[in-house]
Formats: sequence, C-alpha cells, structure tokens
Amino acid sequence: MRPRFELLYGKWLGTGYGAYLAPKNLDVGADGGVDLMIHLNGAMMADKEWRESGLNAVIASIAIREVVGSAGYAKLFASPGYLDFVVRSTFADMKSKGEKRPLHLRRLGVVSWSAGMGGVGALLGNSETAQKIDAVVLLDSAHAPYADPKSGQVLMGNPTNPAMGRGVEWVDTKSIGKFVRFAEKAKEGAKALVMSSSSILPPDYASCAETIEAIMNQVHVTGTGVQEKNGLGMTLKWKSDAGALHGRMRRGGGPHDHSAQLPPVGDIMRAFVSPRWNRLAAQDRG
Repeated sequence: MRPRFELLYGKWLGTGYGAYLAPKNLDVGADGGVDLMIHLNGAMMADKEWRESGLNAVIASIAIREVVGSAGYAKLFASPGYLDFVVRSTFADMKSKGEKRPLHLRRLGVVSWSAGMGGVGALLGNSETAQKIDAVVLLDSAHAPYADPKSGQVLMGNPTNPAMGRGVEWVDTKSIGKFVRFAEKAKEGAKALVMSSSSILPPDYASCAETIEAIMNQVHVTGTGVQEKNGLGMTLKWKSDAGALHGRMRRGGGPHDHSAQLPPVGDIMRAFVSPRWNRLAAQDRG
C-alpha cells in the first residue's frame, strides 16, 4: 500500500508552453522562492503519480504534439531564452490567478520520458543552465550512439545489419559527456540524478540500459544485480547508487515496457527528490 500524502494539488492550468500543476499549499520562501519541476513528454499522462509524489513544487508540462522525436525537444530548449520563458510564463499565470507574493525560481528540476531526453541534453549542454538545475530524472530517456571501442568511429547500422545490443563498451562516451558531468556532481550530492530504463534494444543506437551503465562506468559507480518487484508489477534487475546518483534497470523489452517507465515517476520523486527538496527548503528557512 502506498503512503498517503497531505499535499494536495489543484488542476492543470494551460499556458503558452503547455500546462502546469501546483500544490494548493505551495511552499513559497520568505523571499518568494518557488521550486519548479519541468516534465518533458508525458506529464499529464502521469497525473495520478504526480499527485502522489509529495513534491511541493510547481510541475510544468511540456509536450510536443508532432512526432518529431528527441530532436524536437532539443531544438526547443536550445532556443535562447526558452527556459526563461517557461519560468516567467508560469509565475505570471499564477499571479493572474490570484498569487499576490512576488515569485522567483528557487530550485529547478527536469524530468524526461522517452523523446524528452533531447530537451534535457540541450539544457545540460549549456554550462550556465546546467548549473541552475538541481535534479534530473530520466525515464527510459537516455540514449547514445554506438562507437567502435578501438577506433572511436561512430557505428551506423543498416536494415541488414542493425546496430543493436552491442553492449556498454560500444556506447559512444563522447556523446554522453554532459550527462557524465552532471552524474559526477550527483555522486557528490551537489545535484541529484535518477536514471531508469527498460530492457528494450532499439535499432541503430545504444539502449537506455547500456547508456545508463556507460554513464555510471564513467563516474566509477558499479551496479548490482537484483530481483525486486515493485507495486506496479515491474521487476528490477540492476541498480546502482552513489550519493544522489541512482540508476535502475528493469526487465521487459516490449512497447508496453517503454510506456510503463512513466508511472514510476511518483515513486522516484518520493524516494529521491521530494525529501531532498524538503530538506533544502528547510535549510533555506534557517
């Protein structure tokens, strides 16, 4: 049985970028500081899970309707000023709905599911923006190209010889540098990074499981094989933890197993992000 939370949210409210969800008793610092969690791709599909997350923050949902893949999210968040637009739009709309306190961003987090990874990559690829982000959660949302481990040449598959399931040693480590840098800070506890994957093997590029393990290897964190089933019926087969850095790989390699990676966002928030942000907010209050 899942624990009950006293934190209650209002309804999703539309904005220029998508929609946002805010707690009815939002934690606002004495100086107007508010925590914001941006969810790229699928936030409103996980409405129940967000309401059970215990995260006292505004949840901003951004979903690109057109089927454009991760490149669409990457282009969106690589646009100068787009992140600031999301923040300003959220607080301006809250003000129009009756919020009288002058609000500003206190802590920023980003969640991505599936193609949303493109947006996270764009955000972390900007050193100034990456510094502002405290928490990142990737839900079956970490991929990389393959590269020959000897020559470093990027490997491209074809219909007769698909590049799939090559193994973690084939992951192109150059392409995951931005995630590795963030993982290093999470390992130290300065940031928080949670990465969860299915066991799907996509064609032409490294799987989420392979990519996550490659990131962990780069920061010298070893995973452990396990056999654990959660309340959603998903079987955990591998996990790794170091500081505020967490990796999870689950069994299942079908299309349903990809969509099943979205509901655990509530459990992840309760376990790794909500306690962290509550503690940091308490420290802010002195």
